Amino acid sequence: MDNYPSYQGEVDVICSVNWSCTGTNGTHTAYMAGATGIPFYTRDVYIPYANLTNDIVIEWVHTAMGEEGVAAILADIDGQLNAASNPKIASPLPWIAA
Repeated sequence: MDNYPSYQGEVDVICSVNWSCTGTNGTHTAYMAGATGIPFYTRDVYIPYANLTNDIVIEWVHTAMGEEGVAAILADIDGQLNAASNPKIASPLPWIAA
């Protein structure tokens, strides 16, 4: 997380969260990462840095991204897993072990 050391009278105000999303399907894994800005002015209550939890920060990221943004990331992960589970190569290359 990135923070402002001081902002609007508060200290260590989170302004951006670096996140990653991983999905698995059997032996296949899909991954996506990014950063999302967390606008301070949209929060109802300031939460001191020491009191933040994973759940609070995830809620902030989901709120900042919106339902469509979160759905797009999950769809991308599903697409990666589907592509890995159903490759379009008709026959494997001879140097790749089955």
